[in-house]
Amino acid sequence: MKNVFVLENVPREDVIAAYNQADVFVLSSKIEVTPLVILEAASVGLPFISTDVGIAKELRGGIIAPSPEEMATSINKLLYNPEYRINLGLEGRKQVLERYTWENILQQYENVFIKVMQRRL
Repeated sequence: MKNVFVLENVPREDVIAAYNQADVFVLSSKIEVTPLVILEAASVGLPFISTDVGIAKELRGGIIAPSPEEMATSINKLLYNPEYRINLGLEGRKQVLERYTWENILQQYENVFIKVMQRRL
């Protein structure tokens, strides 16, 4: 039997502790643009399962599960295959560290601002 916890309205430090203790992160949101919670989970090597929302398909380290049935199947796949789960988590962590650090994000914003300003001149 696996334990499942649903966290709502918890202090930030408890959220971070939960990421570090979890085996899988599940996002069943219907509306997102850039799901930061997936990036947070991936940053600690936690594999994710998500609906097809925002840029989730572009993120490595998880499984996109469009239906509740596919989500349940994916959860079981990750929970009962530790090697796959760990490798998927490492892949997500690598992508976050390479692409989604605040330093990289700020550089991307700066590049956009520079292009906009060059067009105005």
